[in-house]
Amino acid sequence: MSLPLRTFFRLLSGGRFRLLRDRLNHRLRVRRLKAGQAFFYRRAGVRYFVDPRQTASVATYLEEMEDGRELRLWQKWLQPGDHVIDGGAHTGAYAFAAAARLSSGKIVAVEADPDLADFLKMAGHRLGFSPVLEVAACALSDHNGTANFYFSPPSGNGRVLQSLHAPRPDFEARPVALETLADLASRHFDGAAPAAVKLDLEGAENLALSAAPPAWFSPQGPLWTVEINRDALARFQTTPEAILRHFPATSFDVFLLPHYPHAPMPDTLRPSGFSSWNQAAYFNLVAVPTGPLFTKRRQRLRHLLP
Repeated sequence: MSLPLRTFFRLLSGGRFRLLRDRLNHRLRVRRLKAGQAFFYRRAGVRYFVDPRQTASVATYLEEMEDGRELRLWQKWLQPGDHVIDGGAHTGAYAFAAAARLSSGKIVAVEADPDLADFLKMAGHRLGFSPVLEVAACALSDHNGTANFYFSPPSGNGRVLQSLHAPRPDFEARPVALETLADLASRHFDGAAPAAVKLDLEGAENLALSAAPPAWFSPQGPLWTVEINRDALARFQTTPEAILRHFPATSFDVFLLPHYPHAPMPDTLRPSGFSSWNQAAYFNLVAVPTGPLFTKRRQRLRHLLP
């Protein structure tokens, strides 16, 4: 399972050291999976769990950790006693990063895929996070109720795309519960505000934001991490600018972190003056509240954000 020597020397001589590292790491991970046993591993300083029978967890394990800086931001920001919402938790990258930081408080991992929700519960237990981790098997939206949730056929790496809108006709529809951020917090936190919220909802981010409590968008609101994928948002007849409007400069310092850029660009951008959402596959918006209660927390982020 070693990297072919021809490929190794081609990447080495071409100075493509990051790609070489990623290829070697991928080969080592594939080899480790061959044993067919579930195991723990570490990424970005956080302990995770993979079960070879759970294809999504395998796909996450084989991929590089693209959100490493966002996870470090969470860990610097959070402190014991905080509440956290991970919307679109998938295999738990953000939820488990938060749980590793919190000895008290509560993390709610929101996941509409019942198989992934079961995996999150099992992995959280195996990782020892059960005292602070709860799993909400629902989709976030702008109202409570039920709706069809769409699942793509498995891709070559086992990954399945899930969304409240089907980009293609071959997606399978399954009914799921819908819940708003306000009601989720009321049910899990007794109405208290979370210290951090992450939303990766395959285009439904603006629906969830529109039903969040207004106080969450004040200078005393949570730290937000929101995926902005222009094509996914378009399926919900919305735009990246609609996401940005939720985070006024009077309440937040807002940053854009590009992922898979199509050409060299800064790794952190300010929204002001930014116009081309085609420059990267997607962006993660990070909105840091500016309230005086968070002065010390903001100082802990100074080495990660300009």
